[in-house]
Amino acid sequence: MMKQIVNIIIVLFLSLGALAQDIDKNAYFKALNFVQTQKTDSAILILNTKPDCYECQKLLSQIYYKNGDFLRSIRILKSVENLYPAETNFELARIFAKMGFAEESVAYLEKHFDYKNPKFYSEILSYTEFDAINTSSEWREFWSINRYSKNALKLEEAIYLSSQKKSNEALQILLNLKYSTAREIINYRLALIYYEIANYSEASKHLQTAIEQSPKYIDAINLKLKIELATDKNDAALLTNSKLLEIDIFTPQHLVMQANLLLKNNNTEQALTYVNEFLKYFPTNEEATHLKTIILTKDQNFRQALIELNILIDKNPSEKDYFVQRGDIYYKLESWRFAANDYSMALDIYPNLAEVWYHYGMCQFNLNDKEKACHAWQKAANMKNRAATKMLYNECGL
Repeated sequence: MMKQIVNIIIVLFLSLGALAQDIDKNAYFKALNFVQTQKTDSAILILNTKPDCYECQKLLSQIYYKNGDFLRSIRILKSVENLYPAETNFELARIFAKMGFAEESVAYLEKHFDYKNPKFYSEILSYTEFDAINTSSEWREFWSINRYSKNALKLEEAIYLSSQKKSNEALQILLNLKYSTAREIINYRLALIYYEIANYSEASKHLQTAIEQSPKYIDAINLKLKIELATDKNDAALLTNSKLLEIDIFTPQHLVMQANLLLKNNNTEQALTYVNEFLKYFPTNEEATHLKTIILTKDQNFRQALIELNILIDKNPSEKDYFVQRGDIYYKLESWRFAANDYSMALDIYPNLAEVWYHYGMCQFNLNDKEKACHAWQKAANMKNRAATKMLYNECGL
């Protein structure tokens, strides 16, 4: 009986934790949309209600930092320093450097180095904020001490060589590294090099090892997803992205990717659920709205697809794909005049669309304008469209 009670308490505790995390995510996404749409005051109001949400407070700190309110940005980061100390201390070091306070910046950089796998020297220098203090005595004194092991320096060298497209040299260093505290990083870096030279099989082996060593290694899981997409393994990609949705909940793009992958796997119902979830927070996002129209079209919900496409075209009348897609819907509905008008608009924007010329010709043929039809099919045939060539011979006497 006692064991059952304990199990019930554990389940309730986990459920409450998941609910709290979901509430934090909702707030973060809403605030992020306000930031992206230049409504920072509204973002600040939302984020101020989530003092215990690290991602929310980090975003709030970034807003104040961007606005030049460095002291408020610092105060916010200090309030959540205990949640992710390595990352937070580095951010504090950056802000104090931007302010020109070398002593304080170096003190927080020192704290950052108290934790596992601190940022490499070359990466730190890539942050321009440190330019303001890199001639100070505090900065010189900090770096006068050897901050990295020999293995760490070798790893940094390999990363640099990889960035310079010197794959063989980087691979040689990484494969010979005996660096037990950073095995997942080494395997990820090996996988990244193999991915960049399109050796997906070898990349996948090292990624598998990296993820086994660190199951929530988001960079490694994202790279795994890229390989699965590149090799058309949609079922595997769907599982991988589902994992990202679980562990990287503050990245809204995973929702759009999930919708895309579900669409590829012909699950339009769930695809629509995920894209609508994204659009609930980012209603003006053009890419997601377009994806929604594709899902609706595939599901033969033409009426709603047309409504969404009309909104997109009003917003961005220079995008040919919107006109092509709307034309295709009208074509399926045998609304030849409307389809022809949309195909014409698409061809005005970009004329080298063989399939569109063919369909435009079919519209004109069905509207009994054979001259325009033959002209369109000739255009398409010149672009090696077989169907148009056949119509030319059958209907235009060629």
